[in-house]
Amino acid sequence: MRRILPGISVAAASLLLMAQAPAPIAAAARMAASEKLTIGNGVLDAVIHPPGANAFYGGTRFDQSGVIGSLKYGEQEYYGPWFAALDPAARDVALGPEGVLVSFNSGTMGPAEEYTPIGYDEAAPGGRFLQIGVGVLTRPDDKPFDRFHRYDIADAGSWRIRNTGNSVTMEQTARQGDYAYVYEKIITLTPGQPRMTIAHRLRNKGTKPIVTSMYNHNFLTINPGNADMAVTLPFAAVAARPSPRLTLAGNMVRWPNALVERENAQVLLHDESKPPQPFDFTVRNEKTGAGFRVTSEAPASRVNLWSIRSVMALEPYTAVTVAPGAEQRWSYAYTFTPPR
Repeated sequence: MRRILPGISVAAASLLLMAQAPAPIAAAARMAASEKLTIGNGVLDAVIHPPGANAFYGGTRFDQSGVIGSLKYGEQEYYGPWFAALDPAARDVALGPEGVLVSFNSGTMGPAEEYTPIGYDEAAPGGRFLQIGVGVLTRPDDKPFDRFHRYDIADAGSWRIRNTGNSVTMEQTARQGDYAYVYEKIITLTPGQPRMTIAHRLRNKGTKPIVTSMYNHNFLTINPGNADMAVTLPFAAVAARPSPRLTLAGNMVRWPNALVERENAQVLLHDESKPPQPFDFTVRNEKTGAGFRVTSEAPASRVNLWSIRSVMALEPYTAVTVAPGAEQRWSYAYTFTPPR
């Protein structure tokens, strides 16, 4: 609770608090100041912001490796910042006429990946747990895990990063008590093709099983408002709570009208109460033809769709369970289509 000092009016106190509050940081300025790795394959060109002291993203919600700040097929941009600024006062996303503001914990770009935590429920307040792609975090209290809260990073583990002309490999090693892992992510642009793969390898180096779930947020920015966007699913488009701003028919999801101002459209299309579904999704601007198809050998255990005026995000989940001494590998293959 904020206290107002004696003798200071409410209006003056409000101005004082506003003056003391950290100012938002423009996304463009953050990008310009952060480390960048560029890769290309003769068809696609990408800019990747790796983890480290000079990273674009330093939150604890998303995997810090492989923030793709740009991917272009010719002149068509697919990713990039979907928000105007990073706002220290925001909990998640704030929508308004001044632009989209996002918290430092949610402010990432591209096909961003988020894991459920490891060992959080076992940790007492003040204890520690693991977040894949982030490191060892501190549990501050007895409240349930909150993905929108930025937890203190006790140990970021160690990262090794290797860059070639068309790929970036990022490997993190982290340990907390009986839990330990080596996590590898490789982003590759296939030579001469409009194709990107994101390959994962998780090795369990601890004595307890690693049980988690990962989803890809897929922050796609090709069509502000999303009025001409369509998502093709490998199953019927049915939702227990459909959104009034989306139409579901057959295996397709569409936006009948452009999203504006504070509007959002979100729907849960599949969850863990049903058998996993094939991982094969197409997202396309039906007016221009620009979009992508993404496939994986791992099935989708859950599928969510979220969108605001500046971005749309298809969110397929992958279950990850690795016994001590074992490893799990899975990959996503994106095939991009340009405008007609």
